Amino acid sequence: PVCPWAEGVSEEGGSPPTKRPRRGRNAENRPQLASNEKRLCSKIASGLECPFGEKCRFMHSIDDYLASKPADLDGPCVQFRLMGECGAGFKCRFLKDHYDSEKKQLIVNEEVKAEYTANPSSSTWSVDRDVPFALGRHRFKFPLSAKLCTWLGQSKAAREGGNKVLDTVETPLGEVTLPVEARSKKPVDFSDKSYLAPLTTVGNLPFRRLCKGFGVDITCGEMAMATQLLNGKSSEWALLKRHSSEDLFGVQLAGGYPNSMSQIMEVFQNDNLNADFIDINCGCPLDAVYTKKAGCALIAHPTALRDILLTMNPLSSLPITVKIRMGIREQSPVLHEFLPYLGKWGAAVVTVHGRSRMQRYSKRADYDYLTQCSKLSPIPFIPNGDIYSWEEANQRKAETGCSTLMIGRAGLIKPWLFTEMKEQRYWDISASERLDMVKRFCDYGLEHWGSDSYGVEQVRYYFLNWHSFACRYVPIGMLERLPEQINWRPPTKFHGRNETETLLASRSVDDWVKISEMFLGPVKEDFSFTPKHRSEAY
Repeated sequence: PVCPWAEGVSEEGGSPPTKRPRRGRNAENRPQLASNEKRLCSKIASGLECPFGEKCRFMHSIDDYLASKPADLDGPCVQFRLMGECGAGFKCRFLKDHYDSEKKQLIVNEEVKAEYTANPSSSTWSVDRDVPFALGRHRFKFPLSAKLCTWLGQSKAAREGGNKVLDTVETPLGEVTLPVEARSKKPVDFSDKSYLAPLTTVGNLPFRRLCKGFGVDITCGEMAMATQLLNGKSSEWALLKRHSSEDLFGVQLAGGYPNSMSQIMEVFQNDNLNADFIDINCGCPLDAVYTKKAGCALIAHPTALRDILLTMNPLSSLPITVKIRMGIREQSPVLHEFLPYLGKWGAAVVTVHGRSRMQRYSKRADYDYLTQCSKLSPIPFIPNGDIYSWEEANQRKAETGCSTLMIGRAGLIKPWLFTEMKEQRYWDISASERLDMVKRFCDYGLEHWGSDSYGVEQVRYYFLNWHSFACRYVPIGMLERLPEQINWRPPTKFHGRNETETLLASRSVDDWVKISEMFLGPVKEDFSFTPKHRSEAY
């Protein structure tokens, strides 16, 4: 019998339906193997024995694989030098650094390996790696979440009987009786710090690690959708990874419904989430998030945000923070209407981007409105938007009365801004220092994503997305006046103080690719790239 939903297949047979095309601005340019490279079994690649034997669907002949593999890249293998052995094994693009061609075997530096094992410095999963697997097979139960959501529904149903406890956004947490005992919260100090904003795609672990080297205090993982986490999607759980250098780290969740948000909170607490705080995204302007009643949709429906906080807060032993915008439309900001109640609902800190959803990243952030909101907020208030120099940071702190600022796009354009803010000085960084920074990012990326062909292309993909912002930097030594502003544009035909500086400031994707080839080798002939984020525009 013919499958009734298989399009393109007739009753007489025929070819199966084609695979649904991938979506996204870089659907055809995501990291992938070279066209002539064959797939080697991961066990064989690491010098181990494959448990599937002849039934394994991957290649087992190392000689045949090496014959089809692209030429090795120059330079040392980051993983081998750090860990004493390379996780990619024979698939490593820097194989000649740890391969004995005479004995045809991988080299292991036992001394370095033992030292790394004793003092690891790497990324770690925020939960046990078995958790996504169990969630994908629906092996988790959520008794506490079910109790809270049932209580929430009953409380709402009681309105008709005259119970108005949950009828308005003003409801404080202390005026309701919860069906579960609230957990005590881990104390976290957010004062007098710099905070790197959670940035989708570009705020990946290697970039956060780079910013830690420049002195940022607080980091937060990329936005993860609660429903995807509950489905056990491993790529979504990977967004919650934390590096050992991130001493004050949070994870950011997006969701529009109390049941899914409280369920993922129950998973976190049962498995002891490796983080210091949990942030709720109420500021993502993307339609794909907004239509799911998450992100900025929670600004338009503050009672939904209240319900989410009321169900998440009792289950969390970590403080819950909120990142939000001032409203949906620039002409009618609404945050001030319910901001005074966030603390009563259970939020510990609120971070506010001084733009509306419809503005996205256009025009300037409204610091007059942020100052007004900071005076209304009963909990620590962190302003965000357009801070591009240490002088401007001092000015915004004085205006709003806040000691901590969140840095977003400015951190992508000039990650050394965190150093400038700490040392209260301008850094006229040279082109060679910026190239060294790119090299560090690539090394961190190879350590994180791997040094095989797929890992190298992953690093290139994320570097190009980052550089779509970084190319906007104009050296302060060439400016007529300071402080510089984030929306200043360089001349169309900009020439730096040397060829490297001119190359780094180019807005041409071809030039970005040339920079990536300095550290990651040549690209395929048909390679092309389009920046994912429209926020990289002026």
